[in-house]
Amino acid sequence: MHAITRVAALRNARTVLSQCVKQNRFDTLILEKLSVEEIERPGVVKCTMPVEHSHLNLTGTLHGGVSATLVDIVGSLAIAAAGLESTGVSTDIQVSYLAAPKPGEQLVIRGFAEKVGKTLAFTRVEIATLRDGHDHETLAVRGSHTKFVRGIQRMPVEE
Repeated sequence: MHAITRVAALRNARTVLSQCVKQNRFDTLILEKLSVEEIERPGVVKCTMPVEHSHLNLTGTLHGGVSATLVDIVGSLAIAAAGLESTGVSTDIQVSYLAAPKPGEQLVIRGFAEKVGKTLAFTRVEIATLRDGHDHETLAVRGSHTKFVRGIQRMPVEE
């Protein structure tokens, strides 16, 4: 994988998220609550987001569309954290729902850039909940996301 520093990866991931929020599109309601917390290593991003009323479905739990959007965006942030200047376009997304996060719970979302090639980038995203302020994470959603990245420049390596 393209070697960039964790600081540069964090800066790039936060820049990409900020650009998405500024677009003021349908996903802004979700993305304005998403926070890029850290880069665990280049290509691995950790984000958090509270589950709020606007994120709920009719049964009062996290809407599947919110989860799918998080898989899309956090997978893209992992690509940015791997050193690409932008994140390409989606070719495939898959989401599995394992548990139903509830309002007030904190989501911990990790994106992993598993392979960033010349044409395609493959990511994996895990969405877990922190219940009642506990440190124990419970996996709620697992997803994968493939993006077309041909022609996207890589960030320069900082010394």
